Amino acid sequence: MGFHFTTSDVCTMTSPVALIKGCANPDNGKLLIDFLLSKAGQEVLVGQNLVSVRDDVKMNVDTSAIAAVNMPVDFIRLGENTKSYQKTFNSIWGK
Repeated sequence: MGFHFTTSDVCTMTSPVALIKGCANPDNGKLLIDFLLSKAGQEVLVGQNLVSVRDDVKMNVDTSAIAAVNMPVDFIRLGENTKSYQKTFNSIWGK
């Protein structure tokens, strides 16, 4: 048995970053976000096999090949129905 890379209907996983309102150290949080979005920070993330959001960072992966097999997602509908989807997910997985 080996590892298989799918060739269709790939689901892209995003990795958002945010600052939580009322957090204990907002200034440090802002510094972390600034670093993560900087060229140096994006180079660190690319080194961990993530895709950069910056055009000036060289990546190890051909994102056009990923986009060609990416499953379309209606983010507006997803956002509007999040609670329903969470309820269904939790009913399936017993939470």
